[in-house]
Amino acid sequence: MDRYAVIWTRTTGQPVKLADMVLNDQQLRITRTDEAMAAGLPGVSMLHDLAGLQQIVYARGDTQRLPPQLQALIPPRDPHNLQRLLLGKLLAREVQIAGMKPLDQEWHMLTFAGHGGIGHLDVFKSDAHALQYYGQVARPAIDAQSGAAMWSAFRRLALDIASQQDEDLVMDTLGPTPAVSGFVPKLVVPIRLVNGVWEGAMGDAAAGATPAVVKLETYPGLVALEELAYAVHRKAGIATPKTWAVTLTHAQEPVRMLAVERFDRTGDGRPIPVESLFSLLRTGNPRAYGSTTDGSMEKLGEVLSLPGLLSDPVAAKRDLYRRFVLAILTGNGDLHTENIALQGGAGSAALTPVFDPAPMRAYRHFRKNHNLLSALPFGGIGGYFQHGEAGYNDYVDGKLTPPDLGKRLVDFGVTLGLSRPSCKDELTQLLACTADYADEVRQILDVIPTAERKPMQ
Repeated sequence: MDRYAVIWTRTTGQPVKLADMVLNDQQLRITRTDEAMAAGLPGVSMLHDLAGLQQIVYARGDTQRLPPQLQALIPPRDPHNLQRLLLGKLLAREVQIAGMKPLDQEWHMLTFAGHGGIGHLDVFKSDAHALQYYGQVARPAIDAQSGAAMWSAFRRLALDIASQQDEDLVMDTLGPTPAVSGFVPKLVVPIRLVNGVWEGAMGDAAAGATPAVVKLETYPGLVALEELAYAVHRKAGIATPKTWAVTLTHAQEPVRMLAVERFDRTGDGRPIPVESLFSLLRTGNPRAYGSTTDGSMEKLGEVLSLPGLLSDPVAAKRDLYRRFVLAILTGNGDLHTENIALQGGAGSAALTPVFDPAPMRAYRHFRKNHNLLSALPFGGIGGYFQHGEAGYNDYVDGKLTPPDLGKRLVDFGVTLGLSRPSCKDELTQLLACTADYADEVRQILDVIPTAERKPMQ
């Protein structure tokens, strides 16, 4: 049986139909409209745009996964993912997906909530649903007090201590929201600022609210540490979005959050295409890149060198090098292929501002994969998986610092096309930027209650 859906976009400032989709037991077929092709509108993937493809056909294989660009619009396939649990319960009010094949379940999630997410793709059940969505009136604003109650309920849901009333409050307040990748619970919501300060209030972007991604603190000190990491990147001259760290109190419970302004929207609210390097890798070779830790940092340099993709590949590779070095220096072993993305259309693309730079190695005793030197291998070390008898991933768990780490970082920069002297200069500058970083981290950790801080030691 064929199922139908549509993709729309607002990159021109007005809603425009981008493509039709058909899903059946054999394949998913995406066909861009003649009008979208003639107008040169950005399609589902920058790689498709480079190739001038109007129709893309995905065979339904054993993985039963959506294309990565569409998968990014719904929560990860993790039974413990809070956003996925909430979306499933909201969807159950309309259709029961229990017992369906995984891809069929996610198709329903995609058509139910796959609009307004990161990037320019909006997915709907039909053209009528799209027009209804774009024509809806702004949601009522939520003041700081009501916002604090909602965020407190969301925190209790994340901690698995929520009541049914908490769950209903969150679902009724937010409705179906698009997904954001990552382990830590986060929501895509417009926030209302008062004199540049956020105090928990929410609104509608059309009514002047600031489009944002709000991350909830589920690990002690995470908000302060991530805010520090953003500050280090700003100090180094790397593009970063605006951030607001806030602690709200509701019913005598503190709720710590970090709001990050969305960089995929123009000043007048038009969406900017965003595609992760994972999406590009998987689109180019789905068999080789099934996970966000597949590949290597050197491979990412090859992606940035694809002819016609970026406006300035040399600048992008230098930027990638600086970000990777800072990730090593700040203890962010989580810089995988979904945490690096391009924005803009094919031919004009550049790296997005930095996002999710949290130093996850501070939480190495919470989960094994938090203690990685680097999520992707480089220079023959690092990465998440062991590769054969050669021990390609020495230092995979980050317990030791390689004695020749500096040389390996310089060598990696050379593979990107940078000169050896310039790589050494970059290292020197970035080491200077992080000279006080360890002390600043200790100051943050010192104010965390001992009972919460102990697992981090």
